[in-house]
Amino acid sequence: MGKEHVRVKLAEVKLDTKGVKDVLVKRLKNHYKKIFLNQRCPKRQKREHLSCDYFISVDFEATCQEDNGDFYPVS
Repeated sequence: MGKEHVRVKLAEVKLDTKGVKDVLVKRLKNHYKKIFLNQRCPKRQKREHLSCDYFISVDFEATCQEDNGDFYPVS
């Protein structure tokens, strides 16, 4: 598919036709991907956002060495 052909397709779906060929192809591909996903999963569009009062974040860290030495702090 040539650059001009991609530009024509983008113009048909009313998307921006400016840029290099790689950008144009990606833009057109994303457009068709979005359409495909909306057809396969119609509930995806209507998904409501959940709101929460609190978020919990847990961070685990470990020093995994066979020998940490005699003076390695243990807490």
